[in-house]
Amino acid sequence: MTKRTYNLHRSMLEVDADDARFWQALSSLIGEMEMPSAPTGLPASRLVLVQELDASVTKAGTLFHNGMLEGHGAYEFRRIDGGWTLWQDGTTAGWFLKANNAASLMLSPTCPDEKLTLAIAFAIDHAIEAGGQKMIHGACLQMPGREECIVLHARSGTGKSTLALALALAGFRLCSDDTVVIGRSSDSQINAWGIPRSAKILPQTRFLLPGLDAFIDDAGINHRGKLTLSREKMRAADMLGKTEPKKIAALIHLSRQDKEAVSWRKLDKFDGLMSLAGDNLNFGPTGFFPGHEFRLDLLTGLLTDTPAYELLTGTNIAACVDAVRQIVTNCRT
Repeated sequence: MTKRTYNLHRSMLEVDADDARFWQALSSLIGEMEMPSAPTGLPASRLVLVQELDASVTKAGTLFHNGMLEGHGAYEFRRIDGGWTLWQDGTTAGWFLKANNAASLMLSPTCPDEKLTLAIAFAIDHAIEAGGQKMIHGACLQMPGREECIVLHARSGTGKSTLALALALAGFRLCSDDTVVIGRSSDSQINAWGIPRSAKILPQTRFLLPGLDAFIDDAGINHRGKLTLSREKMRAADMLGKTEPKKIAALIHLSRQDKEAVSWRKLDKFDGLMSLAGDNLNFGPTGFFPGHEFRLDLLTGLLTDTPAYELLTGTNIAACVDAVRQIVTNCRT
């Protein structure tokens, strides 16, 4: 098996894997955080990735998350003692078991790449928890000329990634357009950093944001009809933020409206928590999915510590960018 080590800021992750597909999926998520050697003084988690599956695994446990992947059908995550199983079209695709800070993830050779990456992301989330952190769905951008960041939250399909990329073209620095890690700093304040994966856009986004053309990866359109933006090209243009945890200057929740007018207002803390919880917590008849109680604690802290706003987005992306600038200015006063 090959072994690699990744810096997750408040912890490190040591990974053993026996298949090139695993390394490709890891590289797409946290490849930029790989370290030449393991540092001292950080809590460590160990993850073993194996391409095989125990044939004795049955479809037991409690459903806590399901969905559809375009072109690959339905999937389910089911909670079992000490971990979870991943199912696709009625057959087992993966099996995750955790004991203390060590975990193993076994995946079927027939598991599609998208589901394999999804399963590994769930496994990484468990590893990140060793450092008192959790992943949440959102975008993170470093503010112009400052070490602080803003976090954008919205349900999928609301325009979060498009706005994040428009802000990156307007002087903000993109940390992540889809996955943010939050945790408490040494002074107990919630801060954030972004999972450094490449952003993907639909071809029509090029017409909305023509400035992105210069950053499209040479690989072209993928099988899901999306274009990948090259992080190397964006880094050369100074459009990427630092990977270190940063103080959050503002949390901005996006609400979509089908008109050009754009407005913003302070977000009610309870409404904000309900929106974040609905998008980031999974639970069933037996309670939360393992680790999600801690995620709820961090989300509550995020709403308590951070100025929060609701941005009523419209069809005018430039007006949305201006509204975010106004929010940032409001935070400083």
